[in-house]
Amino acid sequence: MERGERSVVAAKFQYQKQLGFSSEHTNRLFYYVKHTQLILFGSMALVLRVKAADYNVYALTANVNEIFEHLKSQYDFWSLFDGAIVSSEVGCMKPHPEIFNHLLDHYEIEVSKTVFIDDMLHNVEGARSIGFSGIQFENSAQCEGELKLLGLNF
Repeated sequence: MERGERSVVAAKFQYQKQLGFSSEHTNRLFYYVKHTQLILFGSMALVLRVKAADYNVYALTANVNEIFEHLKSQYDFWSLFDGAIVSSEVGCMKPHPEIFNHLLDHYEIEVSKTVFIDDMLHNVEGARSIGFSGIQFENSAQCEGELKLLGLNF
């Protein structure tokens, strides 16, 4: 689903067929997946400070089309980003180099001038493997400190 190869409807059917889940169970599972994606505490305030200092900020999300559309309708922070790449729209996922290269090529970004931030270490390591500076997000204060150690001024 995160590569855009299967819809939520098809995935629900597969869960029911292969795992024996009931229709109600799969509907409940997908409901909670959809409705429990929350903004990490302090992250939007950090994005606002970084943007105010004239840095560009891009979103790179591994997500399902239907869930991404739901998130866009629920949260108004998407306009803060200078661009966004969604795994299900480009057919590749983090931590594979293809998705990072897609971001770099699509927005004409120089990897040597870019910091990748993610809460999952394997995604940060994937970005580092192709030349990004990388930070594993633990909380906004830690992330801000690491950005400043890399030389960002905000």
